Amino acid sequence: MDLRRLRMFMAVAEQGSITDAAKYLHMEQPPLSRQISSIEEDLGVKLFTRSRRGTELTEIGGLFLQKVIPLVRERDNLFNYIKTLKRSHEGVIKIGFVAGVLAVGAIVSGIKRIKEMKSDIRFELICGTSEELTERLIGHDLDIVLLWGPISNKGLVSYDIYEEDMLAVIHLPKPHQSLPADIYKNLYTSDLIIFPREFSGGLYDSIIEHTVSAGTSPVIRPIAPDVTCIPPLVAAGLGNAIVPLSVTKTYSGDICYVPVPERLRCQIVAAARKEVPSQIVALFVTVLRR
Repeated sequence: MDLRRLRMFMAVAEQGSITDAAKYLHMEQPPLSRQISSIEEDLGVKLFTRSRRGTELTEIGGLFLQKVIPLVRERDNLFNYIKTLKRSHEGVIKIGFVAGVLAVGAIVSGIKRIKEMKSDIRFELICGTSEELTERLIGHDLDIVLLWGPISNKGLVSYDIYEEDMLAVIHLPKPHQSLPADIYKNLYTSDLIIFPREFSGGLYDSIIEHTVSAGTSPVIRPIAPDVTCIPPLVAAGLGNAIVPLSVTKTYSGDICYVPVPERLRCQIVAAARKEVPSQIVALFVTVLRR
């Protein structure tokens, strides 16, 4: 049984519907149905039950899925590992980063220095959430990831790259309005705009822990897709926020940035696999940490 058919089985199991699975796989429904039936015939068991509610795994189907998932992932990891070796041989480094990190001057300067040192290096940049990027890093689809720390994944090693202050983002109802005397009271009593935790768990936890330590309980609004979207949402009057200093460069209309009481700082880290890094990855980390 080839991996292509196993992926079809996984898609139906995960989507809970042959129709949805066919859309996910970018194929027509009848061929997918035939493939699933063929798998069941080969194995001599029923993997799914069909009903008006959709397609559900049988008990045997669920046990089969538990074996299929690591098998397919191991194949993908092996394939990506070979691609990692190929990238290293060709002088390519594939970097994952969360939105906003490239606004940090130290990161940009580091990339520039590496390019000056080794002009033949080629960079491939992938933007995503911290959860997505760390998963791809473990699977050898990325060489290194830049994100706000700390990270807690035991399969990765992290290097501290840069530390910066975090600032409060306050909405100004009127352009060029002077700052109100109770500005910090407004910060902690109005809605607090933030991003979903999967975007950056370390940054999210730092902000929430800070509001708790301040003895306040603002209404948390995880409505920003990423941290760079927060300032415009504050300007729109949807609440206030706390963001890294580097993010303040991205927007300035109808808002003000002020220091956070009881100074709050955040770290940018580079995450890599625990295996011996390639020469390019080792150079990248060394230069960024200078």
